[in-house]
Amino acid sequence: SYTINKARVKLLLVRLEDIKNEDNILNSRKHSISSNVSDCCSSIENVVLDKMDRIEKVENEIEYIKRDIEKVEILLEALTNEERKIIEYKYFESMSFIDIAEELNYHFQTVRYYHNNSIKKMSKVYN
Repeated sequence: SYTINKARVKLLLVRLEDIKNEDNILNSRKHSISSNVSDCCSSIENVVLDKMDRIEKVENEIEYIKRDIEKVEILLEALTNEERKIIEYKYFESMSFIDIAEELNYHFQTVRYYHNNSIKKMSKVYN
C-alpha cells in the first residue's frame, strides 16, 4: 500500500502540476483575452460613443432647423394669401418680381408693393 500511495502521490503531483500549468495557461490566455476584450470593448465603446456624439449633433441641428422653419411659418401666418404667395415665390422658389407678376397676373409694381408690405409685417411680428 505504501508503494501504491507513493506512486499515487507522484501521479497526483503531476496532475496537480498539469492543472496548475493549465490554470497558468488559462490565466495567461484570460489575461490576453481580457486585455484583447478590454481593447476590443474600449474600441467598440469609442466607436459607439463617437456615433452617439454624431447622432446628437445631427439631432441638435435638426431641432435648430425645425425651430427656424417654425419661425418662418409663424411669420407667414401674419400675411394675406397674396402676400404669402409672393414671399413664397420670391424666397422659396427664387423667382424674380417680373416672373411673379407674370405668374399671378399682377402688375410688376403690385408685386413689389405686396412684397414690401409683407417684409414690414413680418418685421413687426418678429420684433
